[in-house]
Amino acid sequence: MYNAFRLLEKGFFVLALLGLVLRSAFVGGGLPVMLVGILALALLYFAGGYFQARPPEPAGPAGLAPLKLPGLRVVSGIALSFLLIGVLFRLLAWQGSTVEIVAGLVLGAGVQLWAFVAGRGSGQPVATSVFRRTALLMAIGGIVLLTPVSSIIRWFHRDDTALAEKMVYQHEHPDDPAAAQAVRQHLQAKPEQL
Repeated sequence: MYNAFRLLEKGFFVLALLGLVLRSAFVGGGLPVMLVGILALALLYFAGGYFQARPPEPAGPAGLAPLKLPGLRVVSGIALSFLLIGVLFRLLAWQGSTVEIVAGLVLGAGVQLWAFVAGRGSGQPVATSVFRRTALLMAIGGIVLLTPVSSIIRWFHRDDTALAEKMVYQHEHPDDPAAAQAVRQHLQAKPEQL
């Protein structure tokens, strides 16, 4: 099961990156590919935290038993799911992305600290797959969190700057119905593109 998890993880990660590249290059179908890749990866991490069986590990230094932390995998799966959903919300310029990413970063920091303390206390190496995976996705989440939503909107809509500016205004003024109406009208006048 562990090998299937790793294979699915790599496949969904590549799918999410491919969707992001396609969307950035204005190729039709980029958005659905990105959505499927990120959502599948978030679901895989969430479910994998509960059900992923750990492969047999050799004994650690000086014949110590391998480090077993099933609770760490569960919390890591939840943290990574929060991070990925927050990144998706940010890439789509949806409200609530900051809360999701910050919650994922806080949980991820807890996972990192837990893995570090448990590893040091048992004399085991700290760099487990959970530790590395969480660190990588925390870095991605931190970069996306620090990127302004207006920059993301302008990047994905750089082919139509008028729409980009209307969307930025709408994002900055979510309670303004005229801003939402202006975006809707602009999109209706434009040929459909995903």
